[in-house]
Amino acid sequence: SLHFHSVLTRTTTAATWLFAASTLGSWIAIWYVDREVGNLFRVLSPNACREVLDCRVSVLMLWLGWTLENAILPICTLYCYMCDHIMWGGITYHKKNGRVDRIIHPKA
Repeated sequence: SLHFHSVLTRTTTAATWLFAASTLGSWIAIWYVDREVGNLFRVLSPNACREVLDCRVSVLMLWLGWTLENAILPICTLYCYMCDHIMWGGITYHKKNGRVDRIIHPKA
């Protein structure tokens, strides 16, 4: 029991550090890409107004969006896998045994 607790504690600590490192890495990547895109805009459009050239992305909002997307994606995937129909562009596709069985077009 003590050995299991020790392994669990070390694994949790490693996972926490891995999450923190990956979060820091993603923040640095977002900051770098934002800076490079801004530099590219300034080179390609030197006569553009200052508001356009100085526009920056909120790193926090972008990171929160990515985190939320990764939290919701498995739920959406399971829903699409379990549901027997998909509606796309107003057209309903019915699935059966992994294949499209019926297609229902909307009335024009």
